[in-house]
Amino acid sequence: MSYHKIYGIGSTPKEALLYAKINEIGHGTKPSFLKKTNVKYLEYTSTLETDLFMSSVDYGSREPTISEEKAIKKLKNDYGEDEFNTIMNIYSDKNSKYSICFKFRSDSSNKRNLYKFLY
Repeated sequence: MSYHKIYGIGSTPKEALLYAKINEIGHGTKPSFLKKTNVKYLEYTSTLETDLFMSSVDYGSREPTISEEKAIKKLKNDYGEDEFNTIMNIYSDKNSKYSICFKFRSDSSNKRNLYKFLY
């Protein structure tokens, strides 16, 4: 599961990924992030991170809660069944080469955006 977050600045998600990786090389605190080579960009919503987390819970032998079912339904409505499965595969695989990414803040004056990466 993608419990970790890191931020990058750039005009595109790929540019922000490169910025974040260069920054991380300097700090050397999260080497697993350096293995990420691609991004899965999602449009930001105020509940995106919570919905991703609630949708990825391993239910084992229990039924999903109402909140978990709502999160799954919302993501499936937003992205479709196939895209939802792709997102969940990336989100739940810590060894994936992809990182979930969304624009966190936009600065139109210099065309640089703040992106958040989940890994």
